Amino acid sequence: MMKFGKYDIIFNTIPSMILHEQRLKLLKENAIIIDLASKPGGVDFTKAKELGINARLELGLPGKVAPITSAEYIYNVVLGEIS
Repeated sequence: MMKFGKYDIIFNTIPSMILHEQRLKLLKENAIIIDLASKPGGVDFTKAKELGINARLELGLPGKVAPITSAEYIYNVVLGEIS
């Protein structure tokens, strides 16, 4: 199992509740969570806020900061699956 308490930054891409209260309590006090997952996401944001954890939902971040590169990766994956 992942040792949540050893990470400073966690990027979540799982669109299912994975960072629930029990796991959030294991994080470092100054940990940051960036949730990139499609809705409903994978972070209990209400509990994170209660615990003072900096957790942010950043849907579409790859396309916002690197739209061409993101599109190329998606294109190559889709093309690879079709070929």
